[in-house]
Parts: sequence; structure tokens; C-alpha cells
Amino acid sequence: MRTARRLLLLSAISAAFCRFGWCEPIVKVEIRGNARISEHRILLLLKSRPGADFSETVLRDDTRRLAESGLFSTVSSSFQRTEQGVVVRFTVVEQQVISSVSIKGLRRMKEKEARSLLGFAAGDTYDPARCAAGARALEDALQEKGLPLASVRSEASPAQDGLAVTVIVEEGPKAGIIDISFEGVTAFSVSTLKKQMKTRERRALFFRGTLKKHVLEEDCAALQRFYRQRGYLDMQVTKTSITPQKKGVCITLTISEGPAYTLGKVTFTGSLLVPEDTLRGLLSLTREGTVFDGVAAEKDLAALRSFYFNRGHIRAIVEQIPSPGDRPDRINLTYSVAPGDVYTVGAVTIKGNTRTKDKVIRREVALSPGDIFSGAGLTKSFTNLRDLNYFEGISISPEATAETGIADIAVTVQERERTGIMSFGGGYSSVDGPVGFFSIEQTNFDITNPWHFVGGGQNMKFWVQLGSEQTSYSLSFTEPYFRDRPVWLGVDLFKYKRDWTDYDEDRAGGGLRIGRRWDRWSLGFSPVLEEISITDVVPPSLTAGTWREHSLTTRLGYRSLDSRRHPTEGWDTSLELKYAGGLLAGDLDFVRLTLEADYYHRLTEKLVLHSHTLLGTATEMGDTPEVPFFEKFYGGGIGTVRGYKERTLGPRDPVTGSAIGGNAIVAQNLELIYPLYEDILKGLVFFDIGNVWDSWSDRGEFKKGVGLGVRFAVPFLSLPIDIQYGFALDAEPGEDSRRLHIGMTFAF
Repeated sequence: MRTARRLLLLSAISAAFCRFGWCEPIVKVEIRGNARISEHRILLLLKSRPGADFSETVLRDDTRRLAESGLFSTVSSSFQRTEQGVVVRFTVVEQQVISSVSIKGLRRMKEKEARSLLGFAAGDTYDPARCAAGARALEDALQEKGLPLASVRSEASPAQDGLAVTVIVEEGPKAGIIDISFEGVTAFSVSTLKKQMKTRERRALFFRGTLKKHVLEEDCAALQRFYRQRGYLDMQVTKTSITPQKKGVCITLTISEGPAYTLGKVTFTGSLLVPEDTLRGLLSLTREGTVFDGVAAEKDLAALRSFYFNRGHIRAIVEQIPSPGDRPDRINLTYSVAPGDVYTVGAVTIKGNTRTKDKVIRREVALSPGDIFSGAGLTKSFTNLRDLNYFEGISISPEATAETGIADIAVTVQERERTGIMSFGGGYSSVDGPVGFFSIEQTNFDITNPWHFVGGGQNMKFWVQLGSEQTSYSLSFTEPYFRDRPVWLGVDLFKYKRDWTDYDEDRAGGGLRIGRRWDRWSLGFSPVLEEISITDVVPPSLTAGTWREHSLTTRLGYRSLDSRRHPTEGWDTSLELKYAGGLLAGDLDFVRLTLEADYYHRLTEKLVLHSHTLLGTATEMGDTPEVPFFEKFYGGGIGTVRGYKERTLGPRDPVTGSAIGGNAIVAQNLELIYPLYEDILKGLVFFDIGNVWDSWSDRGEFKKGVGLGVRFAVPFLSLPIDIQYGFALDAEPGEDSRRLHIGMTFAF
């Protein structure tokens, strides 16, 4: 209690000093040692500025921030008190600069193209890793051009005004791979082993036979993994021969297979802390006499280590000890466990951020001081920070402290050069036709940081979409952590004009968004005021007019995805109730309830199952005779049942046969997704089933569709593009049973 009182007294005294002008102001900030990097750029990284109150803590933070910026090899700081205030000095030693870049030995590629592949140029800060990566990129490009033996390296030498970098190219003869052969192989066929490799022989129209040395190294590792999964634990690729021939190159891999092993007994020793059966249940390799899968054994060891780490034993020692079994080809496994102490989280330290506020990073860390350490918590923290898309690199690790059983969490980030995005472009959508868009967005916006407006973790976006069928404008702002609590607050202004086949729809209005998150759960409310104008109506059953719609949408969400941007496991579910009119006034009175559920499950290392379920119902209330047709459900196309034309499923006008929407919808989509190129391009096959009806009591036939397609995620933008070809299994007579769907999701 006395300590608390003293702290309060000291805080009050400190506040009084500042209030009456007794804090020492900074009168000048001096930068010394900079030559290339402007003083203005350095000052942008500092919080110590003329006119601000001097703080040694802030000075230390500024020094750290400059050191972690990557611009300087050495940073030091000092301060001097004067009668007017405090003079702060920063002394820096700049990183060495590349003075020139020369390329030697290049004949079969234009130098301009080669320089663009290197990724560094004169005037850049010298980074050996960056130079090595550039050399590798150029080497890959030369090998793609049919120079399988090409090699590239870089050398740096002192120059008068920095470092002179020389890129040395050895191209070798131009040729493709004409043959891949193996020596010492008896256990598997040559064709089986070739299927494990990315390197291919030259085949007209299909494979160019390009040789990349690092890919060949990966192939050797893949072959070793293949053998180990089948019990050949001693297998090695002992020699790789690349022989130039007249028409190309021949590759010969010499393999020492060794014997095939089976599993003996699996036992445990040490301080387990839990029943042995609990640990055994974590293992996939337990049955005596089965093939000794070396890859599965590695995963089992990782699973046991993760088990103890997730319970706070961050220094647990779990070892896998093999020993001879009762037969020469049998191996026993003993897992030795020394769990050590349970560790709790001490402090969470943030490093490397020069623009993003500490609190923006800290709130994404799933572990807090006092929590028991958890590997799952560290993984979730990494995923949360990665999904922000603010950082090029992220490192999260425990750090030892002087106190027993307590470890800090060190979070180190490397910020992206820019998080503001100005984009424009065009495309085509099956629903909207040709479209063009223009967008300005800052995903790391800070409304409290005038002129710079960066670092607060807020989102500000202005969006314009122009197309033959749709024109829309929107301005939105979102604060995801209002008053530093897990509460989001947002505001939207919008104007939307859509020319549907049977009517034109024009909406204009604004709304608020407010909600609360609890780990995986969320609850949000969105009141919206808008004016809706319907013109050029074709079906006699539909009515033109202008209405004011006052609505409140309540959304209950549950999310357990392993990644928001590229999910492979977990659920994303929402239950949404839109209440219009009634107590909110307005011209329209109805209620619409929608349930959407996305489920992801990894079937293999790369193959992912995705299930999307949509259930919806709507009903009129008050003086509104029926739910407005522009608020009803429509089916067909991406999101409902592919293979059918967009917005054609469900009730139709008896005169024109046009779709007029329904009050009940069911749609179930099943997809198998496989990455074709990282997380950017994915292939998929799908099966859809669903329909739209007047009401749940009028439910009738379900429509089914199958097909395949690709999904392209535009890097750094919320612009996923779907190109899918669907086959309608229940097409009506005269209806096209095949359809191309193109979807561009413009999020705002």
C-alpha cells in the first residue's frame, strides 16, 4: 500500500511539473554523420522533436529505432542541458553504398533485363543477402533460357565512393535435359522416382527440360524423403552427374538405398507428467511391425515437443532414441522426456517498428504477461501479425530473463515500405460486365497523426467502380480497436447504381458499424439509412418507385480460421439479422435472416476442402404487403449454384419469365482447392446444390452443378478474381447447361 501511495505521489508531482512548465523542453535536435540520407528522413523516425518534453526513455527508443531502420551500421545519441532547454544529438554511421554495378560474361540476355532481375543498383545500400538473391534470380532466368549450366555470383570491392559490385556470369552451353537416369536403384521403378522430381526431361509442347541447380537439389531431398517414408532410412544420393551431350544434357543420380526398416517397440522414459497413453495417442507411428516411416517419426517427435511447449514447458527436452530391435531390420524407439519448469510470460517487447505504433502490434499478440507460454499462442500471434499485411518479416520468440520460470516475448518486425495503396484497373464480371475501378486505401491509417496519417492500425478507403452495368462510390473508415479495446467502430458513405436485366436500382446513404470481439466470437451492429430508387421495371409483377429504408443489421460471428487471408483449417460463420422499418420508421418493413458458414480442412499437405453453406429467409411485417423484390434472395452463379446463369434460379414472373427473387434460399458449395503458385494462384473443382423459393413451405427441387476453375489473389489488394466453368446438372429444356463464371470481389 505504501509503495502504491508513493507511486501515485510521484506521478502527481511529475504531472504538476509538466503542467506548470517545469518539464525540460527540447530546443534542438542535431543529426551528425549523415551524408546520403537526408536529415528530414531521419527526423521522421524520431519522437524527440523541438518543442516536445525531453525524456531519456524516448531518447533510448529513438536510438533503437534508428539502429533497426537498416540505414545505419552504428547509431549513438547524447543530450546537453542548456538554459533554454535540452539539445539532443544523434550520431550515425551510414551503411556502405553500392557505387557501381558491372556485369561480366553476359551474352545471351540483354543487360537491361539482367539488371532488372538483380534487384539492386548503384546508390542502394549494400546488402550481401540481397546481392546473392539477385544473382540467384539471374541464374534462374538464364537456365530458363536453355542454359542449364549457367552460374552467377557477385563480388564486392572497395571503391572511392562506396563498394563496386561485379556480377560474374558463366553461361555454359545452351541445351535442355534429354535424359534423367538412376544408378543403384532396385526398390522402385525409374518412372516412380521421376514422379517425385520437379526437374523434367525435354518433351515437345509439355516440358522444356529446363535445368535449375537449386531445383535439382530440392529433387534430391524429395527423393530422400520418399525413401524415408518407406523405411529406407539410410538412403542417400551419393553423386549427381550433369553431362553435356550434343543435343542437350544428361543427368545421372547415383543412389545408395540401404535396407528397409520396420518399427519395433515404442517406449517412454523420464518425467512424463501425464499418462503414457496420452503421449502415445499423439503418435502416428506406434504399431510394431509396420514400415518405419522416417518422415512420420520426425512429425511424432515434433508433436511431443509441441505438447509440452503448449503447456508452458518451453525448455522441455524431448529426444527420440533409436535402438536395434529383435531383428536386424527392426528399430525400437524410446522417447526421453525432461519437461523442465513451467514458464509464464513476462514482458512483451516490440522491435523493428518505425511507423506502426507498439500498441497496434501488441494487441495482435495472443499471449499476455502472466499467461502460461504456449506454442499455439505464438503461432496465432504470428498469423495475426501476418494477416495485417503491414510487415515484410516477422519473428516471435521467447527470451530468457533473470527470474526463474519467467520468459519475455520478443516480437521483431520488418515493416513494408508502404501500406497505403492507390490502385486502378479493369476487368470483367459475369454479374457486372466490364468494370473499371479506382481505389485509395491506407490499411495502417492513423487519424491522430496529422500529415503522415500512418501507424495507428486503422483503415481508410475511397472506392470508385465504373462499369456498363454498375457504378458505385464509397468512403469508409474503420477503427478496429476503439479506445484500445477489442471494439470496432466504423462509418460508411455510399452511392450505388445497378442496371439489372429487368430493372434499374439506385441506392445512396450511409451507415455506422460498431461491434465487440471475444477471441473467436464477435457481435456487431450496423444501422443504415438509405434511399432506394427503382426505375425501368420490365416484369408486370414488380413496381417502380422510391423508398426510404431504415435498417439495423445485427451480426453474430464465429471465426477459428488458421489464417484470415489464406485459410486451410477452421470455421468462419455468421448469423445476420436485418431489421428494416418498424420501430426504425422508413417506408419498408421486413426482416431478413441469413446464416453463412465457411469450413476449411486440409486433406493433404496442399489439398484443402472448402465448404460454403448459405441459408436465408425473409418475411414482411407491418404495412409492407410483401418483402421488396430488391431485398429478396436470388440464385445462380458464384456464391450459390454455379453452372446456372446469375440470378435466374427461383420464382419467375408469370408473364415475362424473369426471375423476381424469393424469400427462402439454400446453397451448399463444396470445393477442393490446390495451390498452383504459392498463395496467389489456386485451382479448384466444385460441386454445388441449392435453389430459391417463395417460402420455406414451398421448397421444391434442388439444382445441382459441377465444374472447375482458378482463383487469383491479387497481392496486397482485396481483389480476388474467380474464373470458373460450371456444368448445370438440372438445366431446364432450352437452358444452356454450361456457363463461364467470372467474379471480381471488390471489398470496401
